[in-house]
Amino acid sequence: MNQKQNTTSVSIPTTLLKQFSGKALVNTLKEFIGTTAKERKSLSVGEKNFKVENAAYRQLVDTKSQDRQKVSIRLFPTERQALKLLTNQKVLHNAITVALCAMMTLKDSRQNHSISQQPKPIYPATSYMGCKKWFTKMCLGIMDYIKNNFPYCKGYAEPFMGGGILVENVAVQNYFKNIVANYYDTNNLDYFQTIRTYMVFFKSLVLGLDYASSPAGEKNVAKSTAIITTSLESMHPCKASKILDVLEFFLGQNKIITKSYKKQLSDLKNDPDVNPNISVRISIILECITNWKEKNAREYENKTGKKPKPQDISKYPTQAHGLHKKVDCLAEEAAALQQIRISNKDALAFLRKYAGNPEYVLICDPPYFDSLEYEETFSYNEHIELAKLLEKHAKTGGLFIYFGRITAPRSNDTNASICYSERDKVYKGKYGRLFRGKGFFYKDFLYKKSTGIIERVVTNLELPDYSPY
Repeated sequence: MNQKQNTTSVSIPTTLLKQFSGKALVNTLKEFIGTTAKERKSLSVGEKNFKVENAAYRQLVDTKSQDRQKVSIRLFPTERQALKLLTNQKVLHNAITVALCAMMTLKDSRQNHSISQQPKPIYPATSYMGCKKWFTKMCLGIMDYIKNNFPYCKGYAEPFMGGGILVENVAVQNYFKNIVANYYDTNNLDYFQTIRTYMVFFKSLVLGLDYASSPAGEKNVAKSTAIITTSLESMHPCKASKILDVLEFFLGQNKIITKSYKKQLSDLKNDPDVNPNISVRISIILECITNWKEKNAREYENKTGKKPKPQDISKYPTQAHGLHKKVDCLAEEAAALQQIRISNKDALAFLRKYAGNPEYVLICDPPYFDSLEYEETFSYNEHIELAKLLEKHAKTGGLFIYFGRITAPRSNDTNASICYSERDKVYKGKYGRLFRGKGFFYKDFLYKKSTGIIERVVTNLELPDYSPY
Protein backbone atom coordinates (compact mmCIF):
# COMPACT_ATOMS: atom_id res chain seq x y z
CA MET A 1 0.00 0.00 0.00
CA ASN A 2 1.30 3.46 -0.87
CA GLN A 3 -0.88 6.16 0.71
CA LYS A 4 1.39 8.95 -0.59
CA GLN A 5 0.05 8.39 -4.10
CA ASN A 6 -3.35 9.57 -2.84
CA THR A 7 -2.03 12.97 -1.73
CA THR A 8 -1.34 15.75 -4.19
CA SER A 9 -0.69 19.50 -4.05
CA VAL A 10 -3.02 21.83 -5.95
CA SER A 11 -3.34 25.58 -6.40
CA ILE A 12 -6.80 26.90 -5.46
CA PRO A 13 -8.16 30.49 -5.47
CA THR A 14 -7.97 31.93 -1.95
CA THR A 15 -11.59 33.13 -2.08
CA LEU A 16 -12.75 29.52 -2.52
CA LEU A 17 -10.52 28.29 0.29
CA LYS A 18 -12.27 30.68 2.66
CA GLN A 19 -15.49 28.75 2.06
CA PHE A 20 -14.01 25.26 1.65
CA SER A 21 -11.19 24.50 4.04
CA GLY A 22 -9.84 21.32 5.58
CA LYS A 23 -12.16 18.33 5.37
CA ALA A 24 -14.90 20.47 3.84
CA LEU A 25 -12.77 20.89 0.70
CA VAL A 26 -12.32 17.16 0.05
CA ASN A 27 -15.89 16.32 1.11
CA THR A 28 -17.29 18.91 -1.32
CA LEU A 29 -15.18 17.53 -4.16
CA LYS A 30 -16.42 14.01 -3.39
CA GLU A 31 -19.96 15.32 -3.25
CA PHE A 32 -19.44 16.80 -6.72
CA ILE A 33 -18.33 13.40 -8.07
CA GLY A 34 -21.65 12.07 -6.78
CA THR A 35 -23.72 14.61 -8.74
CA THR A 36 -25.92 13.46 -11.61
CA ALA A 37 -25.47 14.40 -15.26
CA LYS A 38 -28.78 16.29 -15.09
CA GLU A 39 -27.54 18.41 -12.19
CA ARG A 40 -24.25 19.20 -13.93
CA LYS A 41 -26.01 20.04 -17.19
CA SER A 42 -28.37 22.42 -15.40
CA LEU A 43 -25.27 24.33 -14.26
CA SER A 44 -23.48 24.11 -17.65
CA VAL A 45 -20.60 22.20 -16.01
CA GLY A 46 -18.18 21.01 -18.66
CA GLU A 47 -19.57 23.45 -21.24
CA LYS A 48 -17.97 26.58 -22.66
CA ASN A 49 -20.61 28.91 -21.22
CA PHE A 50 -19.94 27.79 -17.63
CA LYS A 51 -17.70 30.79 -16.93
CA VAL A 52 -20.58 33.08 -17.98
CA GLU A 53 -23.47 31.16 -16.39
CA ASN A 54 -21.84 30.53 -13.01
CA ALA A 55 -21.61 33.69 -10.89
CA ALA A 56 -18.84 32.43 -8.59
CA TYR A 57 -16.65 31.33 -11.50
CA ARG A 58 -17.35 34.56 -13.43
CA GLN A 59 -16.22 36.59 -10.44
CA LEU A 60 -12.97 34.64 -10.28
CA VAL A 61 -12.32 35.11 -14.01
CA ASP A 62 -13.13 38.81 -13.85
CA THR A 63 -10.62 39.30 -11.05
CA LYS A 64 -7.39 40.38 -12.71
CA SER A 65 -5.11 39.06 -10.00
CA GLN A 66 -6.35 35.76 -8.65
CA ASP A 67 -4.71 35.04 -5.34
CA ARG A 68 -4.05 31.32 -5.16
CA GLN A 69 -2.84 29.10 -2.39
CA LYS A 70 -1.25 25.69 -2.56
CA VAL A 71 -2.95 23.02 -0.48
CA SER A 72 -2.58 19.28 -0.17
CA ILE A 73 -5.65 17.18 -0.80
CA ARG A 74 -6.11 13.47 -0.35
CA LEU A 75 -8.02 11.84 -3.19
CA PHE A 76 -7.47 8.54 -5.00
CA PRO A 77 -6.01 8.94 -8.52
CA THR A 78 -9.32 7.63 -9.93
CA GLU A 79 -11.19 10.35 -7.99
CA ARG A 80 -8.86 13.04 -9.33
CA GLN A 81 -9.42 11.69 -12.83
CA ALA A 82 -13.20 11.70 -12.25
CA LEU A 83 -13.08 15.40 -11.38
CA LYS A 84 -11.33 16.15 -14.67
CA LEU A 85 -13.70 13.95 -16.67
CA LEU A 86 -16.86 15.40 -15.12
CA THR A 87 -15.74 19.03 -15.49
CA ASN A 88 -14.15 18.53 -18.93
CA GLN A 89 -10.90 20.06 -17.64
CA LYS A 90 -7.43 18.69 -18.42
CA VAL A 91 -5.71 20.31 -15.42
CA LEU A 92 -6.65 19.24 -11.90
CA HIS A 93 -6.65 22.66 -10.22
CA ASN A 94 -8.97 23.98 -12.95
CA ALA A 95 -11.25 20.98 -12.45
CA ILE A 96 -11.33 21.63 -8.70
CA THR A 97 -12.16 25.32 -9.24
CA VAL A 98 -15.05 24.43 -11.54
CA ALA A 99 -16.32 21.74 -9.15
CA LEU A 100 -16.29 24.05 -6.12
CA CYS A 101 -18.03 26.88 -7.98
CA ALA A 102 -20.63 24.44 -9.27
CA MET A 103 -21.31 23.07 -5.79
CA MET A 104 -21.87 26.57 -4.41
CA THR A 105 -24.71 27.04 -6.89
CA LEU A 106 -25.98 23.47 -6.72
CA LYS A 107 -26.50 23.46 -2.95
CA ASP A 108 -28.78 26.48 -3.25
CA SER A 109 -30.80 24.93 -6.09
CA ARG A 110 -31.10 21.62 -4.19
CA GLN A 111 -32.58 23.41 -1.17
CA ASN A 112 -35.13 25.21 -3.35
CA HIS A 113 -35.97 21.93 -5.15
CA SER A 114 -36.52 20.03 -1.90
CA ILE A 115 -38.99 22.66 -0.75
CA SER A 116 -41.00 22.82 -3.99
CA GLN A 117 -41.01 19.18 -5.19
CA GLN A 118 -41.04 15.60 -3.97
CA PRO A 119 -37.98 13.53 -4.94
CA LYS A 120 -38.36 11.44 -8.09
CA PRO A 121 -37.94 7.65 -7.94
CA ILE A 122 -34.37 6.37 -8.01
CA TYR A 123 -33.34 3.27 -9.94
CA PRO A 124 -30.52 1.01 -8.70
CA ALA A 125 -27.32 0.75 -10.72
CA THR A 126 -27.66 -3.02 -11.11
CA SER A 127 -30.25 -4.88 -13.12
CA TYR A 128 -32.07 -7.71 -11.36
CA MET A 129 -34.42 -10.45 -12.52
CA GLY A 130 -38.00 -9.64 -11.50
CA CYS A 131 -37.17 -5.98 -10.80
CA LYS A 132 -40.25 -4.05 -9.69
CA LYS A 133 -39.44 -0.89 -11.62
CA TRP A 134 -42.95 -1.02 -13.09
CA PHE A 135 -44.45 -0.94 -9.58
CA THR A 136 -42.17 1.68 -7.97
CA LYS A 137 -44.41 4.73 -8.35
CA MET A 138 -47.49 2.74 -7.33
CA CYS A 139 -45.62 1.45 -4.28
CA LEU A 140 -44.69 4.97 -3.21
CA GLY A 141 -48.33 6.03 -3.61
CA ILE A 142 -49.44 3.16 -1.36
CA MET A 143 -46.76 3.97 1.23
CA ASP A 144 -47.90 7.60 1.24
CA TYR A 145 -51.48 6.40 1.81
CA ILE A 146 -50.32 4.18 4.70
CA LYS A 147 -48.35 7.00 6.29
CA ASN A 148 -51.37 9.31 6.24
CA ASN A 149 -54.01 6.75 7.33
CA PHE A 150 -52.19 4.23 9.53
CA PRO A 151 -50.07 6.26 11.96
CA TYR A 152 -49.16 3.17 13.99
CA CYS A 153 -47.06 1.86 11.06
CA LYS A 154 -43.55 2.94 12.00
CA GLY A 155 -41.49 0.30 10.20
CA TYR A 156 -40.96 -1.38 6.84
CA ALA A 157 -39.64 -4.93 6.37
CA GLU A 158 -38.73 -6.61 3.06
CA PRO A 159 -37.53 -10.26 3.32
CA PHE A 160 -36.66 -10.53 -0.41
CA MET A 161 -34.66 -7.37 -1.19
CA GLY A 162 -33.73 -8.31 -4.76
CA GLY A 163 -32.20 -5.35 -6.57
CA GLY A 164 -33.42 -3.02 -3.81
CA ILE A 165 -35.61 -0.78 -5.95
CA LEU A 166 -38.65 -0.72 -3.64
CA VAL A 167 -36.91 -0.49 -0.27
CA GLU A 168 -34.43 2.13 -1.52
CA ASN A 169 -37.21 4.39 -2.79
CA VAL A 170 -39.19 3.97 0.43
CA ALA A 171 -36.04 4.92 2.37
CA VAL A 172 -35.50 8.05 0.27
CA GLN A 173 -39.03 9.27 0.99
CA ASN A 174 -38.60 8.88 4.78
CA TYR A 175 -41.98 7.21 5.24
CA PHE A 176 -40.86 5.01 8.13
CA LYS A 177 -38.59 5.28 11.15
CA ASN A 178 -37.25 1.73 10.89
CA ILE A 179 -36.44 0.13 7.53
CA VAL A 180 -35.13 -3.42 7.40
CA ALA A 181 -34.44 -5.71 4.45
CA ASN A 182 -33.00 -9.14 3.86
CA TYR A 183 -30.89 -10.60 1.09
CA TYR A 184 -29.84 -14.23 0.83
CA ASP A 185 -26.92 -13.79 -1.63
CA THR A 186 -23.64 -12.53 -0.15
CA ASN A 187 -22.57 -11.15 -3.57
CA ASN A 188 -25.46 -8.70 -3.60
CA LEU A 189 -24.91 -7.99 0.08
CA ASP A 190 -21.27 -7.09 -0.60
CA TYR A 191 -22.43 -4.82 -3.42
CA PHE A 192 -24.89 -2.95 -1.17
CA GLN A 193 -22.28 -2.56 1.57
CA THR A 194 -19.63 -1.33 -0.89
CA ILE A 195 -21.93 1.25 -2.45
CA ARG A 196 -22.97 2.42 0.98
CA THR A 197 -19.35 2.86 2.16
CA TYR A 198 -17.25 3.51 -0.97
CA MET A 199 -19.71 5.17 -3.33
CA VAL A 200 -17.36 7.93 -4.56
CA PHE A 201 -14.48 5.55 -5.16
CA PHE A 202 -16.67 2.98 -6.91
CA LYS A 203 -18.26 5.58 -9.18
CA SER A 204 -14.83 7.01 -10.01
CA LEU A 205 -13.59 3.49 -10.75
CA VAL A 206 -16.42 2.85 -13.22
CA LEU A 207 -15.94 6.28 -14.84
CA GLY A 208 -12.24 5.50 -15.20
CA LEU A 209 -12.95 2.17 -16.88
CA ASP A 210 -15.50 3.82 -19.15
CA TYR A 211 -12.90 6.40 -20.18
CA ALA A 212 -10.09 3.84 -20.60
CA SER A 213 -12.29 1.86 -23.03
CA SER A 214 -13.26 4.99 -24.98
CA PRO A 215 -11.42 6.28 -28.08
CA ALA A 216 -9.83 9.07 -26.03
CA GLY A 217 -8.65 6.70 -23.30
CA GLU A 218 -7.46 4.04 -25.72
CA LYS A 219 -4.91 6.50 -27.13
CA ASN A 220 -3.02 6.11 -23.87
CA VAL A 221 -4.59 3.01 -22.36
CA ALA A 222 -1.49 2.25 -20.30
CA LYS A 223 -1.83 5.55 -18.42
CA SER A 224 -5.60 5.12 -18.00
CA THR A 225 -5.12 1.60 -16.62
CA ALA A 226 -2.28 2.73 -14.34
CA ILE A 227 -4.53 5.32 -12.67
CA ILE A 228 -7.06 2.59 -11.81
CA THR A 229 -4.43 0.06 -10.72
CA THR A 230 -2.53 2.57 -8.58
CA SER A 231 -5.73 3.58 -6.75
CA LEU A 232 -6.59 -0.01 -5.90
CA GLU A 233 -3.01 -0.89 -4.92
CA SER A 234 -2.98 1.96 -2.40
CA MET A 235 -5.75 0.14 -0.49
CA HIS A 236 -5.44 -2.83 1.83
CA PRO A 237 -5.29 -5.92 -0.44
CA CYS A 238 -8.45 -7.47 1.08
CA LYS A 239 -10.42 -4.27 0.56
CA ALA A 240 -9.18 -3.86 -3.02
CA SER A 241 -10.02 -7.49 -3.80
CA LYS A 242 -13.55 -7.10 -2.43
CA ILE A 243 -14.13 -3.92 -4.47
CA LEU A 244 -12.99 -5.77 -7.59
CA ASP A 245 -15.36 -8.63 -6.73
CA VAL A 246 -18.19 -6.11 -6.42
CA LEU A 247 -17.15 -4.48 -9.71
CA GLU A 248 -17.33 -7.86 -11.46
CA PHE A 249 -20.75 -8.48 -9.88
CA PHE A 250 -21.96 -5.02 -11.01
CA LEU A 251 -20.78 -5.60 -14.59
CA GLY A 252 -22.26 -9.10 -14.61
CA GLN A 253 -25.67 -7.93 -13.38
CA ASN A 254 -25.71 -5.36 -16.18
CA LYS A 255 -24.82 -8.03 -18.77
CA ILE A 256 -21.47 -6.42 -19.59
CA ILE A 257 -19.31 -9.32 -18.43
CA THR A 258 -20.11 -12.39 -20.51
CA LYS A 259 -20.10 -15.98 -19.24
CA SER A 260 -16.71 -16.68 -20.81
CA TYR A 261 -15.13 -13.70 -19.03
CA LYS A 262 -16.83 -14.68 -15.77
CA LYS A 263 -15.27 -18.13 -16.06
CA GLN A 264 -11.89 -16.64 -16.92
CA LEU A 265 -11.96 -14.40 -13.84
CA SER A 266 -13.28 -17.19 -11.63
CA ASP A 267 -10.60 -19.65 -12.79
CA LEU A 268 -7.95 -17.00 -12.18
CA LYS A 269 -9.09 -16.44 -8.57
CA ASN A 270 -9.50 -20.14 -7.83
CA ASP A 271 -6.13 -21.27 -9.23
CA PRO A 272 -3.86 -21.96 -6.23
CA ASP A 273 -0.74 -21.58 -8.40
CA VAL A 274 -1.67 -18.10 -9.65
CA ASN A 275 -1.67 -14.82 -7.76
CA PRO A 276 -4.38 -12.80 -9.55
CA ASN A 277 -2.93 -9.34 -8.98
CA ILE A 278 -4.94 -6.20 -9.52
CA SER A 279 -3.44 -5.26 -12.90
CA VAL A 280 -4.30 -8.69 -14.38
CA ARG A 281 -7.91 -8.52 -13.20
CA ILE A 282 -8.28 -4.93 -14.45
CA SER A 283 -6.89 -5.82 -17.88
CA ILE A 284 -9.43 -8.66 -18.23
CA ILE A 285 -12.30 -6.42 -17.08
CA LEU A 286 -11.20 -3.64 -19.43
CA GLU A 287 -11.03 -6.07 -22.37
CA CYS A 288 -14.54 -7.24 -21.55
CA ILE A 289 -15.93 -3.67 -21.43
CA THR A 290 -14.21 -2.82 -24.73
CA ASN A 291 -15.73 -5.88 -26.40
CA TRP A 292 -19.15 -4.94 -25.00
CA LYS A 293 -18.87 -1.46 -26.53
CA GLU A 294 -17.73 -2.88 -29.87
CA LYS A 295 -20.72 -5.23 -29.86
CA ASN A 296 -23.04 -2.28 -29.16
CA ALA A 297 -21.39 -0.36 -32.00
CA ARG A 298 -22.03 -3.22 -34.45
CA GLU A 299 -25.65 -3.49 -33.32
CA TYR A 300 -26.08 0.26 -33.74
CA GLU A 301 -24.63 0.17 -37.25
CA ASN A 302 -26.74 -2.86 -38.24
CA LYS A 303 -29.92 -1.18 -37.05
CA THR A 304 -29.34 2.38 -38.28
CA GLY A 305 -26.99 1.82 -41.23
CA LYS A 306 -24.71 4.52 -39.79
CA LYS A 307 -21.32 4.29 -38.14
CA PRO A 308 -21.83 5.33 -34.51
CA LYS A 309 -20.13 8.25 -32.85
CA PRO A 310 -18.42 7.43 -29.52
CA GLN A 311 -21.37 8.75 -27.51
CA ASP A 312 -23.80 6.56 -29.48
CA ILE A 313 -21.97 3.35 -28.51
CA SER A 314 -22.79 3.66 -24.82
CA LYS A 315 -26.35 4.83 -25.56
CA TYR A 316 -27.31 1.82 -27.66
CA PRO A 317 -29.71 0.06 -27.41
CA THR A 318 -31.10 2.44 -24.78
CA GLN A 319 -29.52 5.22 -22.78
CA ALA A 320 -29.91 3.15 -19.62
CA HIS A 321 -27.31 0.68 -20.95
CA GLY A 322 -24.45 3.23 -20.99
CA LEU A 323 -21.75 2.23 -18.50
CA HIS A 324 -21.31 5.75 -17.11
CA LYS A 325 -25.09 6.19 -16.96
CA LYS A 326 -25.42 3.14 -14.73
CA VAL A 327 -23.55 4.92 -11.93
CA ASP A 328 -25.01 8.38 -12.59
CA CYS A 329 -27.42 8.18 -9.63
CA LEU A 330 -25.15 6.11 -7.39
CA ALA A 331 -25.02 8.83 -4.72
CA GLU A 332 -28.81 8.71 -4.35
CA GLU A 333 -28.72 4.92 -4.03
CA ALA A 334 -25.92 5.11 -1.44
CA ALA A 335 -27.88 7.69 0.58
CA ALA A 336 -30.91 5.39 0.58
CA LEU A 337 -28.83 2.38 1.64
CA GLN A 338 -27.53 4.35 4.63
CA GLN A 339 -31.06 4.27 6.04
CA ILE A 340 -31.63 0.52 5.53
CA ARG A 341 -30.54 -2.22 7.92
CA ILE A 342 -29.73 -5.20 5.70
CA SER A 343 -29.42 -8.75 7.00
CA ASN A 344 -28.34 -12.01 5.39
CA LYS A 345 -30.75 -14.68 6.67
CA ASP A 346 -33.21 -17.26 5.49
CA ALA A 347 -36.17 -15.22 4.23
CA LEU A 348 -38.80 -17.06 6.27
CA ALA A 349 -36.71 -16.80 9.43
CA PHE A 350 -36.43 -13.06 8.79
CA LEU A 351 -40.18 -12.78 8.17
CA ARG A 352 -41.10 -14.63 11.37
CA LYS A 353 -39.38 -11.87 13.33
CA TYR A 354 -41.72 -9.18 11.97
CA ALA A 355 -44.94 -11.03 11.07
CA GLY A 356 -47.45 -10.28 13.82
CA ASN A 357 -45.93 -6.89 14.66
CA PRO A 358 -48.48 -4.39 13.25
CA GLU A 359 -45.94 -1.57 13.38
CA TYR A 360 -44.18 -3.08 10.34
CA VAL A 361 -45.47 -3.01 6.76
CA LEU A 362 -44.35 -6.23 5.05
CA ILE A 363 -43.40 -6.21 1.36
CA CYS A 364 -42.86 -9.73 -0.01
CA ASP A 365 -41.56 -10.34 -3.52
CA PRO A 366 -40.35 -13.96 -3.33
CA PRO A 367 -38.87 -15.95 -6.23
CA TYR A 368 -41.75 -17.42 -8.22
CA PHE A 369 -42.06 -21.15 -7.65
CA ASP A 370 -40.95 -23.39 -10.54
CA SER A 371 -39.60 -20.33 -12.36
CA LEU A 372 -37.03 -20.72 -15.14
CA GLU A 373 -35.56 -17.28 -14.43
CA TYR A 374 -34.05 -17.63 -10.96
CA GLU A 375 -30.97 -19.47 -9.80
CA GLU A 376 -32.35 -19.64 -6.25
CA THR A 377 -35.43 -21.67 -5.43
CA PHE A 378 -38.43 -20.94 -3.26
CA SER A 379 -40.79 -23.90 -3.34
CA TYR A 380 -44.57 -23.86 -3.34
CA ASN A 381 -44.54 -25.25 0.21
CA GLU A 382 -42.43 -22.26 1.25
CA HIS A 383 -44.97 -19.97 -0.44
CA ILE A 384 -47.66 -21.68 1.66
CA GLU A 385 -45.71 -20.97 4.86
CA LEU A 386 -45.11 -17.39 3.74
CA ALA A 387 -48.86 -16.92 3.10
CA LYS A 388 -49.63 -18.22 6.61
CA LEU A 389 -47.24 -15.69 8.12
CA LEU A 390 -48.89 -12.89 6.15
CA GLU A 391 -52.32 -14.06 7.32
CA LYS A 392 -51.05 -13.99 10.91
CA HIS A 393 -49.72 -10.48 10.33
CA ALA A 394 -53.05 -9.28 8.91
CA LYS A 395 -54.97 -10.64 11.92
CA THR A 396 -52.90 -8.44 14.25
CA GLY A 397 -53.68 -5.34 12.17
CA GLY A 398 -50.45 -5.40 10.19
CA LEU A 399 -50.35 -4.49 6.50
CA PHE A 400 -48.67 -6.40 3.68
CA ILE A 401 -48.12 -6.51 -0.08
CA TYR A 402 -47.26 -9.77 -1.84
CA PHE A 403 -46.14 -10.30 -5.45
CA GLY A 404 -46.81 -13.49 -7.39
CA ARG A 405 -46.93 -14.65 -10.99
CA ILE A 406 -50.15 -16.48 -11.89
CA THR A 407 -48.92 -17.62 -15.30
CA ALA A 408 -46.82 -20.74 -15.86
CA PRO A 409 -43.09 -20.38 -16.58
CA ARG A 410 -42.43 -19.52 -20.24
CA SER A 411 -39.84 -21.31 -22.36
CA ASN A 412 -36.81 -19.29 -23.42
CA ASP A 413 -37.37 -20.73 -26.91
CA THR A 414 -39.66 -18.14 -28.46
CA ASN A 415 -40.28 -20.41 -31.44
CA ALA A 416 -41.61 -23.26 -29.28
CA SER A 417 -45.27 -23.89 -30.07
CA ILE A 418 -46.47 -24.40 -26.51
CA CYS A 419 -50.07 -23.88 -25.39
CA TYR A 420 -49.88 -22.30 -21.96
CA SER A 421 -53.60 -21.87 -21.23
CA GLU A 422 -53.97 -25.14 -19.28
CA ARG A 423 -50.70 -24.61 -17.42
CA ASP A 424 -51.77 -21.07 -16.51
CA LYS A 425 -54.97 -22.43 -14.95
CA VAL A 426 -52.90 -24.66 -12.67
CA TYR A 427 -50.67 -21.80 -11.50
CA LYS A 428 -53.61 -19.44 -11.04
CA GLY A 429 -55.25 -22.11 -8.90
CA LYS A 430 -52.14 -22.56 -6.79
CA TYR A 431 -51.93 -18.85 -6.02
CA GLY A 432 -55.67 -18.81 -5.35
CA ARG A 433 -55.26 -21.47 -2.67
CA LEU A 434 -52.69 -19.29 -0.91
CA PHE A 435 -54.95 -16.27 -0.34
CA ARG A 436 -58.55 -16.86 -1.43
CA GLY A 437 -61.35 -16.29 1.11
CA LYS A 438 -59.20 -14.56 3.74
CA GLY A 439 -60.45 -11.02 3.26
CA PHE A 440 -57.58 -9.90 1.05
CA PHE A 441 -57.55 -7.97 -2.24
CA TYR A 442 -55.67 -8.38 -5.50
CA LYS A 443 -54.91 -6.76 -8.83
CA ASP A 444 -53.37 -8.31 -11.95
CA PHE A 445 -50.78 -6.55 -14.10
CA LEU A 446 -49.68 -7.62 -17.59
CA TYR A 447 -45.94 -7.86 -17.02
CA LYS A 448 -44.85 -8.86 -20.52
CA LYS A 449 -47.26 -8.49 -23.43
CA SER A 450 -45.21 -10.67 -25.82
CA THR A 451 -45.47 -13.71 -23.55
CA GLY A 452 -48.68 -12.97 -21.67
CA ILE A 453 -46.96 -13.09 -18.26
CA ILE A 454 -49.22 -11.73 -15.53
CA GLU A 455 -48.08 -10.43 -12.13
CA ARG A 456 -50.60 -10.56 -9.29
CA VAL A 457 -50.31 -8.16 -6.36
CA VAL A 458 -52.08 -9.28 -3.18
CA THR A 459 -52.67 -7.06 -0.14
CA ASN A 460 -54.95 -6.69 2.87
CA LEU A 461 -55.38 -3.01 2.02
CA GLU A 462 -58.63 -2.12 0.25
CA LEU A 463 -57.13 -0.09 -2.59
CA PRO A 464 -58.83 1.45 -5.67
CA ASP A 465 -59.12 -1.02 -8.59
CA TYR A 466 -58.23 -3.99 -6.37
CA SER A 467 -60.74 -6.84 -6.25
CA PRO A 468 -61.74 -8.96 -3.24
CA TYR A 469 -59.85 -12.26 -3.22
